Amino acid sequence: MKITPMSGVVPAGSQIPVEVLFAPKYELQYNYNLTCNVKRKNRPLVLNVKGEGYKIHHSVFAGS
Repeated sequence: MKITPMSGVVPAGSQIPVEVLFAPKYELQYNYNLTCNVKRKNRPLVLNVKGEGYKIHHSVFAGS
């Protein structure tokens, strides 16, 4: 998982987009809690990121 930007300044009353690149290696369901430390805040900001890994199978076999 890659998150950008890793640090920065967000002025009061504004927004900043956060990009999360998710590239799983296994066919599983994933659930991560990303903790973001914010200066002058008592508690960190927690982002819940969910995703599902899948493979594209190039062949299918039918049994008799």
